Amino acid sequence: MTDLEILNSIKEKKYFTNSFLLERDIFDDNQACLFDNQYTDEFFCFFKKTKYDFENMFFYVNQSFLSKKEIIQWKKTCFVTEFLTLENNEETKFIVNQWLNEQGSFLYRSVFRMYYLKPIQENYVFDSRVQNPTDNDFNEILFLLEQNFDKYSERIPTIEKLKSWQKSTFLIKENNEIAAVLVTETKGKSNEQHFWLVVEKFRGKGYGELIFKHCLNFNPNITRYMSWLDVRNKYSIKKHTEFGFKKDKIFNHIYLNSKIMKEEIIKILEDTRPEFDFSEENIDFISAGYLDSFDIITLVVDLETKFDVKIIGALILPENFSSVAAILKLIETSKNAS
Repeated sequence: MTDLEILNSIKEKKYFTNSFLLERDIFDDNQACLFDNQYTDEFFCFFKKTKYDFENMFFYVNQSFLSKKEIIQWKKTCFVTEFLTLENNEETKFIVNQWLNEQGSFLYRSVFRMYYLKPIQENYVFDSRVQNPTDNDFNEILFLLEQNFDKYSERIPTIEKLKSWQKSTFLIKENNEIAAVLVTETKGKSNEQHFWLVVEKFRGKGYGELIFKHCLNFNPNITRYMSWLDVRNKYSIKKHTEFGFKKDKIFNHIYLNSKIMKEEIIKILEDTRPEFDFSEENIDFISAGYLDSFDIITLVVDLETKFDVKIIGALILPENFSSVAAILKLIETSKNAS
């Protein structure tokens, strides 16, 4: 059987997927998958490379396979999985969330979509400070995106992709330095806002509102604006609401596999106590003196911020910080309890 035939056999029964790609984008003319993949007779997945040190995993899985709770030996070690749900479809979210947890992936972020249907606005006065980027600006824009947005959950684009969005990307400069940037993509009569940023030292000058209003008026043919917002980002949600955006019913849940999670935990530990090597296995961080009670207090704050989780107070015990595996289990338990 070809790769496509295997996939089609899986799709003959009730299945779940996180892929919205067309077959021509997944398979070549010989029906072979264009990406690294693995499969059984009830499960098919493929991995798309990113410009970073991880890949995006897309899956098709029969409902019967979900219930078997079989542990997959993944072909790739570092991957991110996204899964879309409707706001009230708790059954699908629970089934897939439970399955991904069992497979060693952990919920990292949840984002939802907001939209704005633009009424006709006449006589809008454009501010000359807002401009499109030149070819010389894209390296700085990418640097700002990588410094201020999360590579796992926010799909930071390549330079080539940024350049293709040049006419719908806007910036404000002060002393030849980018002070604010809004990266968007125009698709027919719709505009999707990807990144909205005011550089910290230029905040409080109204640049964010100025550049946002410019975007909402630069093309009279656009009738719908969309933006994906992290459920934790109360400020951005508030500002979008003030501009007339409304909450959509679509949520996207981003999962990191255990290897990435462990690497991120080690980074936090090393920021707390840089004199120790927390990648060493078979070391009890508490009994070895790597961490003390004050370090644990700091770690709780950093872990909650990084992984969007509220760590249960009763679980803030030394033994739950004794190893990377113990901390990962603590995050998982706290996530499931929230």
